[in-house]
Amino acid sequence: MYFLENRTGRDFSVTHAGQVQVLVRTKHGLVPSDAKPGLPIFVPQGETVGIEITPEQALGLVLFDQARRLRIELPGARLK
Repeated sequence: MYFLENRTGRDFSVTHAGQVQVLVRTKHGLVPSDAKPGLPIFVPQGETVGIEITPEQALGLVLFDQARRLRIELPGARLK
């Protein structure tokens, strides 16, 4: 399980898989991943929630919310 802390001034939600792209951080940079977040995701402003990513990854993951242009670093994620 990964934990997302929403430090933005608005609620954050993901309702469909096409909204986010999951990448793996490697020594060469970010590469596409087969990992999928459990949906839906809802993180109220100022709150922290746990989300499932399958399969679980040992390397650092990055979620890109393409619509809002947010980059979410996992684990220890914070919305920026």
